[in-house]
Amino acid sequence: MRKLRNIVKVYFYLSEKETNGFLALCFLIVFVLMIPWAYNFYLEKTWKPDTSFIIREEKAKVGTKTKVKAKKTVTKPFKLAAFNPNGLVPWEKMGLSREIANRIKKYKAKGGSFKVKKDLLKIYGFPESTFKQLQAFILLPDTIFKPVNKQFPITYTEKQQPVNLNKVTPKELAKQVQGIGKVLSERIIKFRKALGGFSKKEQLYEVYGLDSGLVTKALKLVYVDKNFSPKKLLINTANDSVLALHPYISAKEARIIINYRKQHGYLKGIEDVKLSKAFSQQEIEKILPYLTF
Repeated sequence: MRKLRNIVKVYFYLSEKETNGFLALCFLIVFVLMIPWAYNFYLEKTWKPDTSFIIREEKAKVGTKTKVKAKKTVTKPFKLAAFNPNGLVPWEKMGLSREIANRIKKYKAKGGSFKVKKDLLKIYGFPESTFKQLQAFILLPDTIFKPVNKQFPITYTEKQQPVNLNKVTPKELAKQVQGIGKVLSERIIKFRKALGGFSKKEQLYEVYGLDSGLVTKALKLVYVDKNFSPKKLLINTANDSVLALHPYISAKEARIIINYRKQHGYLKGIEDVKLSKAFSQQEIEKILPYLTF
């Protein structure tokens, strides 16, 4: 015990009084932790279950003979009949599990429907063996006939002539290109205004919300006049806020231009734009039609 006290005293840098208190606390903790174990051990040694009531029940069962015979419940087998899976169907009686039956109910509750017989197999976990048994009773066609639409080459009528992308109104654009509604047509015109005009029609790919398939379709129905000159941005006089309003110039790039002007003076041409290191080569090619020096 003295050896343990010396170890604790040296290891934790404690005084004689603190060491005594520490050891007392440790023994108290061990004692508290041992109480549940000791209590359970005591119960196991002293407690004996009362089984007399079990014996009495067994004797009562043997001693009393019931003359009333239990009625046998005979469940009639479910007879299959023609049914439409889009209506109310007792799926569980047809051999499906409750889980599959609930899955079908949820599918229909969300607006799903069955158009052909094999649509039932689209329900996750629907047993193919059960489908084969029910197939003859399903009041749905095996397949749906889809007429083949012959595609003819597009010939532009007077209304389908390509329109000038820099002059067309949102209403005209929505009417010209099927699939571009009011929202997208207004977004295109807003982007055109922010740019200062389209320098080429392929810039439609940059409009948010226009997928590539719709743009490919639109490119056949619009054009940009070769003589059109977009609105120029005065790169040597505009402040960083004005520069950053252009879709091709970020706030960071605008600050780089302003700092370059302060250090080197006005930008004289495309070479100075490159020297400013504000833009990559690809970005310079995009923004060049909109700059004036």
